[in-house]
Amino acid sequence: MVENFVIKNASIALNSNAAIISRNHIEGGGLYITSSSRHLIENNTIQRGGISLIQCADSIILNNTISDNSQSYGIFSDRSAFNLIKMNNISNNEYGMMVGTSFNDIYLNTFMKNTNNVGFTGIMPRSLDIWHSSSPITYEYEGNTFENCLGNYWSDYTGTDSNNDGVGEQKYGTPGQESLDYHPLITPADAYKEDKTKKKNRGSGDGNDLLHLESSTAGTVGLYSDAITADASTVSILPLGDSITQADQDHASYRYWLWHTLQDNGYTNVDFCGTMDLSWSGTPNLYQDFDQDHEGHAGWRADHLINGRYDSNDRLATWLSGYTPDVVLLHIGTNDLNWEEIVFGISGEEVIANTIEDVEQIITILRSDNPDVTILVARIIPTTKSPHEEWNVNPLAVTYNSQIAGMADAMTTDRSPVIVVDHYSGFDLTADTYDFLHPDESGEKKMNTRWFGTLDQILDGSTTPPDEGITIDNTDAAHVSISGTWTPSTFAGINPPYGVNYLHDGNTGKGEKSVTFSPQIPEDGDYNVYIYYTQYSNRASNTPVDIVHAGQTDTVTVNQRVNGGQFYLLGTYTFYADSGGAIRIRNDATDGYVIADAVRIVYEGPPTSDPSSQPSDEGITIDNTDSAHVTMTGAWTTSSYTLVNPPYGANYLHDGNTGKGEKSVTFSPQIPEDGDYNVYIYYTQYSNRASNTPVDIVHAGQTDTLTVNQRINGGQFYLLGTYTFYADSGGAIRLRNDATDGYVIADAVRIVYEGPPTSDPPSQPSDEGITIDNTDSAHVAMTGAWTTSSYTLVNPPYGANYLHDGNTGKGEKSVTFSPQIPEDGDYNVYIYYTQYSNRASNTPVDIVHAGQTDTVTVNQRVNGGQFYLLGTYTFYADSGGAIRIRNDATDGYVIADAVRIVYEGPPTSDPPSQPSGEEIVIDNTDSAHVTMTGAWTTSSYTLVNPPYGANYLHDGNTGKGEKSVTFSPQIPEDGDYNVYIYYTQYSNRASNTPVDIVHAGQTDTVTVNQRVNGGQFYLLGTYTFYADSGGAIRIRNDATDGYVIADAV
Repeated sequence: MVENFVIKNASIALNSNAAIISRNHIEGGGLYITSSSRHLIENNTIQRGGISLIQCADSIILNNTISDNSQSYGIFSDRSAFNLIKMNNISNNEYGMMVGTSFNDIYLNTFMKNTNNVGFTGIMPRSLDIWHSSSPITYEYEGNTFENCLGNYWSDYTGTDSNNDGVGEQKYGTPGQESLDYHPLITPADAYKEDKTKKKNRGSGDGNDLLHLESSTAGTVGLYSDAITADASTVSILPLGDSITQADQDHASYRYWLWHTLQDNGYTNVDFCGTMDLSWSGTPNLYQDFDQDHEGHAGWRADHLINGRYDSNDRLATWLSGYTPDVVLLHIGTNDLNWEEIVFGISGEEVIANTIEDVEQIITILRSDNPDVTILVARIIPTTKSPHEEWNVNPLAVTYNSQIAGMADAMTTDRSPVIVVDHYSGFDLTADTYDFLHPDESGEKKMNTRWFGTLDQILDGSTTPPDEGITIDNTDAAHVSISGTWTPSTFAGINPPYGVNYLHDGNTGKGEKSVTFSPQIPEDGDYNVYIYYTQYSNRASNTPVDIVHAGQTDTVTVNQRVNGGQFYLLGTYTFYADSGGAIRIRNDATDGYVIADAVRIVYEGPPTSDPSSQPSDEGITIDNTDSAHVTMTGAWTTSSYTLVNPPYGANYLHDGNTGKGEKSVTFSPQIPEDGDYNVYIYYTQYSNRASNTPVDIVHAGQTDTLTVNQRINGGQFYLLGTYTFYADSGGAIRLRNDATDGYVIADAVRIVYEGPPTSDPPSQPSDEGITIDNTDSAHVAMTGAWTTSSYTLVNPPYGANYLHDGNTGKGEKSVTFSPQIPEDGDYNVYIYYTQYSNRASNTPVDIVHAGQTDTVTVNQRVNGGQFYLLGTYTFYADSGGAIRIRNDATDGYVIADAVRIVYEGPPTSDPPSQPSGEEIVIDNTDSAHVTMTGAWTTSSYTLVNPPYGANYLHDGNTGKGEKSVTFSPQIPEDGDYNVYIYYTQYSNRASNTPVDIVHAGQTDTVTVNQRVNGGQFYLLGTYTFYADSGGAIRIRNDATDGYVIADAV
């Protein structure tokens, strides 16, 4: 404890935990709190100094007076979180508060006559601090009692208070942070007398609910085990978590969508419970038409729910005195995973272990209130690695989520199951959040879908079918086939098996095991399909079940943690007696034990879909033995071995389930006439076949790819679809083994003429236009080593030869064709290459035109020996253009042979803009406004376009991540400004140069391809700058793939 000291021209520095610093008077110094937590800093007077919080957490900064620090801040917070900053009087400082990476509760402070009440520093684009109380406070103001969330007093606030409750009606903000304080105070904070005896404790039936049910008519709900009693007229659901549960005033929260989904599906007897009913902005929720009770506490960690955050009476155990939930929706851990490494300096492994342990304690607390509670624990949505790395998903969340299932298994009891609900999979951090952290409407609706999917199974069971139809138990060897190792078991945790036992996959060999039940279909018809399994908390929640019927396969995902001990309805499907069918249970990518016990199908009526068609024997059939029309890449094995159905002809080919991505078989039919053709393939099916065989249909100048499951529908010519073929351009059907999950079979193909062609033949450019061959050194530039070759198997080169990349140096090589554009206009752009099976199927081709770059991916295994149309693009004579063929991440030889562009008509897009009007130009030679980090080289050398001024700077293509050039303009007045950069382009330049625009208290980053659009002021965008805070344009060389140029802005 440091108490009652008078300190002059010195400071107190602290880096140990749990200190009390109280009633000290400090002049000419301050308090420096670093790398520590759990402090009480109260009732200190500090003049000409401040309080600095660096890597500080879980502390209370209360009732301090900080003044007259005219050269610096009153309070500084960086890499600090979970602190309460309250009732401080902060005046006459340069900055009242300066915040960086900061996440604290800040309210009831008085900011008086500071030069700037708040400033932002560091690499954070915005503060994550909450500048108001998280829940309403009962207080006395000017003789009257009110209940509101309270913010801070700001001496420069100009808002109004029409109801005289002391809280402004307009938000308080600063440049770059316009919505800082949602509840600004009208007078200094000491005018608000908080009544601490009155605490809001809302729960079920508090008048906020939208339930108006009579118990005699409410009905009952379905059960999950014994978690919800059968005679319950109301099911209480507790949404529990942090700001993701609570949401701000501009977003509805998943709770809104979930409540309406429950109502729309007949669950009108649910009641959301909790002590909270506001958004974390302290304002009413975006929508009011739902039951708003919840326990979402913005900024809280899991341990805060256990112990309280600043008040030990404000915690889960206390809240539960007001209600008893039947079901809990727990989404917690985001703040733990995002901040504890930063503010506590502990390892990620410790953070995860601590958070898992805290979740277990939360479950224990919930059960102390209701031993029969059902707890749904979230695999949390993706979150950012740290608050300033907005595009980087936090890997701790991935690891944490992977451990949730094990925790749930260990904590589940017969009375109180813990069920994992996966909110992580399929959630897009960019598309489904508004700030890379909190869900937007799209994300909220995804969370609603996941919560409801499990709630629906808890609140309502499936109907068991009558004991009729065809039932197949796992012990029926005549109708059950097994792939991989399955274990028989009679263990039943919650419900017994059907018959004597069931099979499980041992929770191992994911993607390698399946059990197929093949019923004997007695007659054509529609059948209800059911499966039986024993449920338990360690079961897979995502078991894929294939229903093979009527020549097609439908897949249903089943959560085997619920709805067990009964025949569970999958749906109604059409089966035909002659083609049979199957129900296959797989363990691909499942998150627990997969159970295969029994299936049942029950006839419902005549068939409602047509049987699959077989091609006539007419047409063109190519067997794998036809060497004139079949080419192979890689080693394929010939086999006649079969179990389910015979090969077409004497044998078939298989890939040996090896060399994935390296093998293909191409069937090239001789097309007799232009027309539409049905395309079929033949293969022998078996459980070890690939379920995801890619088949390319090359036709009419294009390639379509289908994925075929070769575990089913074998022993017949399987229809892929109808495609247009032309006699002069031919076609092909190619089976590949790229990333396949079993043996790939290539046996035979058949194409059958259906009628005249319904699509146009691939176009060829006229000989007019501009053609550039690879030998044209005046218009062709190469990066990296390319090999000249005239070798060809399928079609000849254009001219004498072509270039290839040797299938080496991926990402390091490109060939740029730069045509001389004769006039402004739209041009068709073509490339020519020789095709072959070892070519790249994913060659990136950049079309640089009209101040922009479009990229097309070309499959050079097909459509060769012709000028292949990439598209129509606008080019301008003065700015030129280019077609660049690259080998970045390509999967074979990249060919660069020739390009052709053909004029189509006047331009349909505008030329690239150049800046005009009043402007500030800073050249790299302007030492007053340019600063450099690292060693940059001055050069005036140029090939494509000249520098701005006498020269430019480049990074020498070295020291990546260590060099930057910052241009700092003098901003004449507040306003929106167009920002341009100038550089000289060339093929050795970086295609991914990061340029930071620092403006209005934030930083935006644009990536610029300096291989194109050079020799001009290239527009980056429009940004707001303020005269007093200035700004900067910074060019960096972090992880760039070539020379970085810094010339002028």
